[in-house]
Amino acid sequence: MLKQIVLATLVATPLNVMADNHEQKAKEKKDYYIGFGGTFEDNKDGSDGYKGSIKFGKKWNDWFATEIYTRLKKKDAGSSDQRVEVAAIPSYKLTDDLSAYTRFSIGEKYDPTEH
Repeated sequence: MLKQIVLATLVATPLNVMADNHEQKAKEKKDYYIGFGGTFEDNKDGSDGYKGSIKFGKKWNDWFATEIYTRLKKKDAGSSDQRVEVAAIPSYKLTDDLSAYTRFSIGEKYDPTEH
């Protein structure tokens, strides 16, 4: 399991760096952006799992952005589910290098055991 975690980290790190870099450039241009995320869990109780996410967003101006976000959680034991959200993200530039923001979102959780 440790080899899988190390491999996943090595694969995911360049993806996150590329996505973050693209997201930053898009925000500077007030454009569209995309982000990827993923984590592996190795829990003592045996409920190992994976969480993966993707988001699409648009920076409308210097103080407002919107996003569509989805996350999939898959566990060996316990709750596996998927979540879909839409978000509004107002921000305020404090200095050239520092901004404050908050994220308002509404979403739906889909549980595969509730059929």
